[in-house]
Amino acid sequence: MRTRISDLFFQAAARRHISLKAIARIGGCSAISVERLKSGETRKLDIELVYKVARTLPDADDFLQEILPGLSATKSSPELQEIRAHIGDLRDLVANGVRQPEPFRPVWCLDDGTCVPIVDDFATTARRVAGIPEGDRGNAIGFVCRGYGWVAVGEQDGFGYLAFDRTHVDARACVKALAVLETMPYDRVRIHVEDEPPVLESLADARRIIERRIRASRRTPAGWVDEEVPVGEADSRLRRVLESRFFDDPLSHLVRMLSDGESSLFSVRSGEAFCYHIGSKFNAPTQSEIGMRVLDRTNHIQYSAMVDRHIVKASRGERPTVSRIGVDFGFRKTLYERLAMPFQLDGRNFVLTTSKILKDSVSPNLN
Repeated sequence: MRTRISDLFFQAAARRHISLKAIARIGGCSAISVERLKSGETRKLDIELVYKVARTLPDADDFLQEILPGLSATKSSPELQEIRAHIGDLRDLVANGVRQPEPFRPVWCLDDGTCVPIVDDFATTARRVAGIPEGDRGNAIGFVCRGYGWVAVGEQDGFGYLAFDRTHVDARACVKALAVLETMPYDRVRIHVEDEPPVLESLADARRIIERRIRASRRTPAGWVDEEVPVGEADSRLRRVLESRFFDDPLSHLVRMLSDGESSLFSVRSGEAFCYHIGSKFNAPTQSEIGMRVLDRTNHIQYSAMVDRHIVKASRGERPTVSRIGVDFGFRKTLYERLAMPFQLDGRNFVLTTSKILKDSVSPNLN
């Protein structure tokens, strides 16, 4: 019976002048596999191959009838029973032109890169998997997002649902969450991050948020320098900037320092650094990537992850910080100190930075 159905499949294809190579291309398989199926070396005809070929035809239903004629209760071979069970769905798929999605199932994406299905609710599952006694750690979802780095992906009030802790989320959980988001049937996602108010984003934006968390997890390469320096031990030029009473009138200092081309300006949006300006006197390799989130940069991702951490840390701490940074871009090695000064304007968080180059293999300036 299996060989007979295969013969009918190739006969129906030949009547429509569909070559073996075309079948292979449509089915996403090798031409050798199709030839082996036609010759009888492979005896199993995959219903998926029939479906893919039928979808390309204007007479798809006739094509199916030619391959599977006379379906009746009197024929009960295991293969025919299996095909009969699929044929109704197959016709619907061909008629609709798309494969019907599997039902979306909410999950916890764990820090080891695996998923735990939600069979009751997120909090109950989190308590069970994490071993949290009932009544302890009041907000179980927030606790495991913060303490374990998990990501919750599900549905809430007719929208997608995504919960994680931006600072502590594990990269492996993010990678898994990204794969789960690809199966999500919702156009918009309600995102809960730490103690921030929930926001409703498009599915594409939700993916980008998780992608940025993956980039943010990139470790500083061996041989690079990334350390905080006490403000009192910073380079004298940086100390003079602080002694100029910047925080008494940040706006006037901001205008002057940006005009001099020796400073860069960032804001912090939803816990992520956004680059507004890079000083014109700084020959930075990221000079062209302004007007965007630092973690959305497509080049020098490890360096960008470092910059984002520094800017966010200065903003959250609400105090100036000095970082000693040593980076190797391959074409250039640089060691410098960067002063980051957080301030607010109209209720928005900004960070102004300025740097002192200590060593540079190519250029005397960088920020």
